[in-house]
Amino acid sequence: MSVLRPVVWYRLVYVACIAYMSIETARGAHGVTDHHFWIGSAEAAAVLLLLYRPLRAAALTALLATYALAAGVSIASGHVPAYLVLYAASAVLIVQLDRAST
Repeated sequence: MSVLRPVVWYRLVYVACIAYMSIETARGAHGVTDHHFWIGSAEAAAVLLLLYRPLRAAALTALLATYALAAGVSIASGHVPAYLVLYAASAVLIVQLDRAST
């Protein structure tokens, strides 16, 4: 079996899940001045760019920056956002496997 098909499916599932969670985060914000609105919106926009091949590298950069920002906010409020490491690693894996398959 080609590695391409599982990568495509994993990318689609990843994008759907992260976009959903990002939109829920933005919706739960207390107005547009709330950092949850901006971080969630930026994350949703960045993850959707993973669907467009020419912008995948830019999408990865934007996602990693968003995850780093979200981690900083979480750490500052006393939480350890280990899940963000998994999200970031998955994004890197998706882009690297896509590069390797072309």
